[in-house]
Amino acid sequence: MKRYIPRIKAKMLPHKILIQNFGYLSALQVFTLLVPLVTIPYLLKVLGKETYGLIVFAQTVVSYLLILINFGFNLSATKEVSIHRDDKNKLSEIVSSILIIKGAFFLLSFVILWVTLGFFPKAENVKPLFYLMMYLCLYEWIFPIWYFQGIEKMKYITIINLISRSFFLLLVFFLVKEKNDYLTVPIINGAGYSIAGFFSLWIVFSQNRLQFKWQSWKVLKYYTAESVSIFLGSIAGKIKILSNKVILGAFVGMESVAIYDIADKIKEVFVVFLQLAGQVLFPNVSKNKNPRLIRNSIRLLFVVGLAIYLILGISFQIIIPKYFESYTEVIFLFWVLGILIFIQPVSYLIGIGVLLVNNLKNEYSRTLYISTSIYLILLVGLYFYDGISIYSVSICLVLSALVSIVSNLLVCVKKKIINWIV
Repeated sequence: MKRYIPRIKAKMLPHKILIQNFGYLSALQVFTLLVPLVTIPYLLKVLGKETYGLIVFAQTVVSYLLILINFGFNLSATKEVSIHRDDKNKLSEIVSSILIIKGAFFLLSFVILWVTLGFFPKAENVKPLFYLMMYLCLYEWIFPIWYFQGIEKMKYITIINLISRSFFLLLVFFLVKEKNDYLTVPIINGAGYSIAGFFSLWIVFSQNRLQFKWQSWKVLKYYTAESVSIFLGSIAGKIKILSNKVILGAFVGMESVAIYDIADKIKEVFVVFLQLAGQVLFPNVSKNKNPRLIRNSIRLLFVVGLAIYLILGISFQIIIPKYFESYTEVIFLFWVLGILIFIQPVSYLIGIGVLLVNNLKNEYSRTLYISTSIYLILLVGLYFYDGISIYSVSICLVLSALVSIVSNLLVCVKKKIINWIV
């Protein structure tokens, strides 16, 4: 065994930075998803299914606004930063422009939420919850993860986020003691997110010595235009991810939202973990165009994802009844939603690692539109036939993901870049 170690190290050495950044980004993203799983049993016990479901519902509604503030910059800005990482002046322009644009969208998102809530008089009593959930939008604005991904240095912001948010996570168990404390949950989370976000900006401008400068309308228009197609595509993708909880809350009830949220969060931990491979590879592949790296990564993601799905599905027969008493529906729901663990990351990597890298932005957006259209058509059918349930909407989501991956493959065949995949 020892004689193979030097050989393994030699093979890993050229990809050292990629592996390190994958590790840091994985720690950050998986921590973000694991935190709710740690607190869910406690919050369900203290707040009850109905109130916890309301928190999830408000969080989901606000998450629609994240699409606007993100505006696809997680990909377009990462690519720009990666290309110009050695030019301080250009980096200052990129960072300043993205922050200005995101700031404008943040203010617009507040107006949208205020107007939207005004159309629902019954929401008067829960308006504070929706406004407090806007900490998610603030974090999306001030946390420049796209910058650190672009320069491929994720270490320090990962540590900052983990420390800050871990501290505030503990406060949930000390400060949320009864049902009426439900507003304390977004307040605590918002404090942790905000500190991490502002500290990250301090690193960008103080430690990395970039300068914030107001940019001309022409420059802002350029960066906005560069991200439009990705933004439009992300709308389609996010509609699928977020809408099930909103539909269940509107047509079935907040208790069903709570049950769905448990299975969805478990699934999402592993989907995001595997999709991180695509996010980490994207800056490198954008610069170097390496089909072999993408091809091998796609195969690995599928095999690892399928293994995780089967292992979790079997082990949850024991784990779920132990930690989520009276929530055995989560087990059956996971067998449906869990299929996305080995489908979604592969589709995502093909989309950003093959289509976007080969400047097929319109095709990338089109495949997302097609899969979302299928998803919405299926939901409309369920509505008219009175078939909306946690299981039926989950099946719709899985079917739309299958449509997405097939559409991506057909584009690759048509554009003669299938060698990037097989």
